[in-house]
Parts: sequence; structure tokens; C-alpha cells
Amino acid sequence: MGYGPLKIDRPFPPHGQLAEAPWVDVTEAAGSIAATATDMSNYLRVLLNHGVGPKGRVLSDKAFELFTRPVIKSPFRGEDASYAYGLWVSDKDGHTLLRHTGGMVAFSSAMYADTTDGLAAFASVNASLYGGYRPVAVTRYALALLSAAAKDKELPALPPSPPATDKIANAADYAGTFTATDGAKLVLTSEGDKLLLQQEGSPIILEQAAPDLFFVKHPDWDLFLLGFSRTQGKVVEAFHGARWWTNERYTGPKAFQYRSRWDA
Repeated sequence: MGYGPLKIDRPFPPHGQLAEAPWVDVTEAAGSIAATATDMSNYLRVLLNHGVGPKGRVLSDKAFELFTRPVIKSPFRGEDASYAYGLWVSDKDGHTLLRHTGGMVAFSSAMYADTTDGLAAFASVNASLYGGYRPVAVTRYALALLSAAAKDKELPALPPSPPATDKIANAADYAGTFTATDGAKLVLTSEGDKLLLQQEGSPIILEQAAPDLFFVKHPDWDLFLLGFSRTQGKVVEAFHGARWWTNERYTGPKAFQYRSRWDA
């Protein structure tokens, strides 16, 4: 059983509530492969053996060379790599790596194969999480552990934890009072690397979704992200759904003509 966001009509924040996701049958060979960890291990063994399976060759030498030949530059999660025929290929420190990730409805997966060392790793999570999560850090670290153990070397340190989403390095940029055209106020304060929205005297800690975009974990605010725009690097506007506020630095128009039916 896979899991996804309980509420699919709004942004899904870190540690948001999950629910059982619908099952999807795909009968075409169009990705979204349903496979067990054992199936994926067998597949990775074929890659490591250059197209040879336990009962003989699955791909010819030429087919495997075409399958893994770099075709176009395509970074893999910020690392230099090229795309081949359904695989990211890269040479790193003298090692040829074959990699891919996947996600469908309620699963997130990643695989790494080092054809130089003959080692591989696969990881899958039965959930669809925020930000297009894939367990890349897990498979990368697992492969590093396998490589070190095989060579009787010191095991590598754990990878760093992802940065906390409630730590906003430039929190002070957003602090201040923003006013809507109807006089409604939006008040934000900062305390170190924390950004807080003042809701009827009770502060709500905001969590970063992207640059100038924030999750607000409160029933009155969770339907949309709270966003900001800048002029010459300074925050001047705030947006939430159809609501709009400006601060004292905003110098543009505050009234706009538009067709009334657009309100729908």
C-alpha cells in the first residue's frame, strides 16, 4: 500500500498528514514499473554484468553499449552527468555510474549502479512526499558503504541531514506589516532564523517551500502558499490565493480594472 497527501487540493508541507493512495494499474510498457526490491536487485545485477543475466545474455554487447552510451548532457541532482537510453550515466573518480529515480502516485525510488566496482543499491519509499523527494541520498550512501566495505576501508560518515524548513536564513527580509486594499493587516516578525506570522496574537512559524514561498500550517492559511515579491531586492508585496498586501516600500498602483466575471 502506498501513501500520499491526505488533502490533494493544497500544498503538501514537510511532515504533512498522509493517507492511503489509490492503486493504479498500468498495462503499457510506459514506465511506472511495479517491482519488488528483489526484482530491482536482479535488474541491477544485469546492469552490473553488462547485459548478462543468471541464465545467459539478456542484451548483446552492442545493445548494452548503445543502452548506456551518453547522448546528451543532463545533470543528475546537481552532479555532472549525461542521459543515455533511460539512464543517467557519469564517470566519477574513474567509476562509471548508472543511475535513475522514479516516482508514481504513492512511491518514490532511486537506484545506483557502479559498473566499475560491480556494486549497486536500490531504495524505495511507499509514499509520495513533498518537493519531488527521491531516496537518492540513501542509495548514494549505501553504495559508498558497500564500496568501502569491499575494499576494507574506513566507512564514510553519515550524509548531512536536510536543512530544516523552518530555518529561514533571510527571515528579516519579510518582517513588517503588509496592508490589503480593504485595510486588512498581515503582520510578520522574525526571531533569528525564524519567520512568524501573527495570527490573532498567536505566532505561526512559517516553513520554506521555495525562495519567497512559505507553508503556513494553520487551517486558515494552508490552502495556498504565502508568497512574496521584491523590487530591487526588497520585499514589497505578499500574496495568498486571491489576497494581496503591500508594505511601505511598495510604490505601484493599488487599484486595477478587470472584468467582474474573473472573480469566479
